[in-house]
Amino acid sequence: MTCGVPGAIAGDLDTACRFDGIDSAVVVSAAKLAFAGTRDFSVEAWARPTDLSGTPRLVAGVSGTPYLDGWSITYGNGPSERPSIERDRAGGAETAFADAGPLGAYVHLVGTYDGANLCLYANGILTSSVPSPLPVQGLSGNAFTIGSDGNLVDQHFTGDIDEVAVYDHALLASRVKAHFDAATLGAKP
Repeated sequence: MTCGVPGAIAGDLDTACRFDGIDSAVVVSAAKLAFAGTRDFSVEAWARPTDLSGTPRLVAGVSGTPYLDGWSITYGNGPSERPSIERDRAGGAETAFADAGPLGAYVHLVGTYDGANLCLYANGILTSSVPSPLPVQGLSGNAFTIGSDGNLVDQHFTGDIDEVAVYDHALLASRVKAHFDAATLGAKP
């Protein structure tokens, strides 16, 4: 992994990290990020994939073993290697998909969960919403990872990831749009 590469937001002093798709990841303690049951949350990131071949590519998430009881924003987990947000649990998962820009282009992705519905926004626009009423166990020992799955053995992202943020509430559509506009138009959120 190489940090310090130019990020998604022009003129921003914060830089992005470039993930090699082989073994790079950022791992953070996730005790407060598991969002057990049907707790609200949002996750936001700018992602610029450069290779989507092979397995799905995780941008950010909390997952258990094997890939149960957690949530993630992933590329390639479905038709046409589109980005998605997913809530997983034993016995099932719900996934909301987005259409994204071309390979090599930054996309602003925001996944929200309000306790009943899982939504995915791309570049400030709601692209998909699916019911997700069942609870996840949300194991507190699972790691929050950026650029790879929670087991650090699969789903390695290839490309740049910038401005990752996790919230303990579902961002409103107006807030998601404000974040995108602030980054692209210089407007204050």
